[in-house]
Amino acid sequence: MNDKDVLNAAIDWLVADRLPNDFSFTTCLKALFKCDDVPLIARFLSEHFAWLRHNTAVAHEHIIEAFWLLKTEPVVVPGRVLQLGGTGGAGKSRRLNTTSLATLVAASVDSGWQIVKFGNSGQRTAGSTDFWEIALGIPGSSLNVARATSTLPTTGLAIIHARTVIPLLGKLRAARQQVQGPTVLNLVGPLLHPIYGEETMAAIGVFDEKFLMPVAHAMQQLGLSGVVYSGTGEHGSWLDELSSDGMTYVIGIGRNELYRPATLLTQYFSTSETVSAAVLDRLVQGDVENPAARWVIENAAFLLAATGRPGSAPNAASVREVTITLNNAVRNGSVKRLIEAYR
Repeated sequence: MNDKDVLNAAIDWLVADRLPNDFSFTTCLKALFKCDDVPLIARFLSEHFAWLRHNTAVAHEHIIEAFWLLKTEPVVVPGRVLQLGGTGGAGKSRRLNTTSLATLVAASVDSGWQIVKFGNSGQRTAGSTDFWEIALGIPGSSLNVARATSTLPTTGLAIIHARTVIPLLGKLRAARQQVQGPTVLNLVGPLLHPIYGEETMAAIGVFDEKFLMPVAHAMQQLGLSGVVYSGTGEHGSWLDELSSDGMTYVIGIGRNELYRPATLLTQYFSTSETVSAAVLDRLVQGDVENPAARWVIENAAFLLAATGRPGSAPNAASVREVTITLNNAVRNGSVKRLIEAYR
């Protein structure tokens, strides 16, 4: 069978929900990366994810298969590294790059952890890399591992554009833009983080609560501790960030166990701000009263609180404690100083 035959056969099996016993998702992915038929690639990704939504019990197996096919040899740096990433794919109405903004806030204080943000360009809306290009004036192609290893010792922050590490993701960009929604690549993306420390933790936002456990199982299988989380959004939707007016579901991952899912009731923030650059300006100015800035700071506090007890889920008290520290730092110009140093 050629690559197109493999994908067409797989689509038929997925639609019928009758995968043969010898079905290999790895074989499908290899065909996917070799195929040049963009509509066919888009259809496979779409049908596969539709199937995955109804078969979440095996989702972690497909995530792991994609991981081993796409992974690169990681770079290990001295010290402790907190890996940050999100799956995207939430389709949220708020267009703030919340986790990227929170990354700046978290890295602007001396927490004892080096902060490494790994992300991509958006498919239809501004993604992490799009934000960094505007905020820092650095093209995405320059946000690579080499630059990251040079900025970490001096600023405690590193930002990496996924396609500088995994070129295959760029090959699929046209097809992914045709897919109306997320794909398995959204789920595996944050796990492909290329920088580890002597001690490493990960905090990964997931676009849908039903995929928290599959991503957690994948992290555990890969020997990575940390947290995965998903917040409730508008009209029954989910976000790959904290909920601004409801519940955030969190799972802590230890090296040998999964902690029971926890819920975190977050403070209500009402903001109509949708422009990340405007919120960044507020943070640079030290404005911690602006609702959107306060929201970003709470997200940053959650990320840092996750390092307090590796593998466990942070509670509301620990988030509040870190929020106070971050408020004082931002008010005193920590974000402004970090951006100046990073540029």
